[in-house]
Amino acid sequence: MRDLMSRMTLAEKIGQMTQRVAVATADVLRDYSTGSILNSRKGVPYVGGKDKVAACAKHFVGDGGTTKGINENNTVIGYHGLMSIHMPAYFHSIIKGVSTVMVSYSSWNGQKMHANRYLVKTVLKDTLKFGGFVISDWEGVDMITYPSHSNYTESVLKGISAGIDMIMVPYNHTEFINIVTD
Repeated sequence: MRDLMSRMTLAEKIGQMTQRVAVATADVLRDYSTGSILNSRKGVPYVGGKDKVAACAKHFVGDGGTTKGINENNTVIGYHGLMSIHMPAYFHSIIKGVSTVMVSYSSWNGQKMHANRYLVKTVLKDTLKFGGFVISDWEGVDMITYPSHSNYTESVLKGISAGIDMIMVPYNHTEFINIVTD
């Protein structure tokens, strides 16, 4: 598998990017009946084999360890466990030159990842020296507050403060622009 991912042509990789299925993620797969084909360290050759394509390591971080494996749920684990189980794939992807990292919908010990300045800014950017582009997941910033979008100004400010460089705004771009420019 490692060799295959490294030998893919640019056209094959671009074609793969247009599919809606996540093919290579840094998530730790705990339920083999669902999830990505490639995960955790197996996604690293995909990143290393890219050529003229901006690879994205997702879903930062702990997405594969959520309670009961439920999407957008909480990952309850100590710092050492998070670093030793869920962080290695991101570390290795950064070494291989990954261009973007997408933040997870999940939470770590109750704090939404899209608002987690410590993990995004301090750990990912400062400690791991990730110099690329951090992007939100689709409508991920909206979900910082509950119910989703209930305090959009607070959500946007927390997402930007956490270190997210690009926020995917699906429906309310004028409201987003007004918040950012005020």
